Amino acid sequence: MEDSAKAAADLARDFSLDVEYKFGDLGLDDIIKDDSIQAVAIVLAGQVQVDMSLKFLKAGKHVIQEKPACASTNEAETALLCYKSCNYFPHQLIWAIAENYRFEPAFVECRKLMNDIGEMMNIQVIFEGSMNISNPYFSSSWRRNFIGVSFWIWVYTL
Repeated sequence: MEDSAKAAADLARDFSLDVEYKFGDLGLDDIIKDDSIQAVAIVLAGQVQVDMSLKFLKAGKHVIQEKPACASTNEAETALLCYKSCNYFPHQLIWAIAENYRFEPAFVECRKLMNDIGEMMNIQVIFEGSMNISNPYFSSSWRRNFIGVSFWIWVYTL
């Protein structure tokens, strides 16, 4: 795995020469303690994403996390309570789920319309898409061994 981290850092140096990589528990601790790092992207197996995201939020870092957000509704409720308790920072932390469709024009327009409607209790969007063997993501191991909950946290103010 460390070789993968080195290889990713080498590729990123095509865009920024000062890229460095951190690895393992010590690397994780370094990132958590580094005040110059303001935000992180969590792209891990669904089973560990929430715990990792909450570690970074508690350290005062903004987080974008790959979907699914949580394994269950109970885990989502507990995670949201923990997120809301991170209010001891001078700014509201952003915790966003990397949903593929969040910036599609229809959703952006929906968000604008929500402001005019007033307080919303619930919005439900049902989207059906093909997920079969011809889709390159079909065989992802987390899709086979993990049932998750996807939700969005809409926080834009800093």
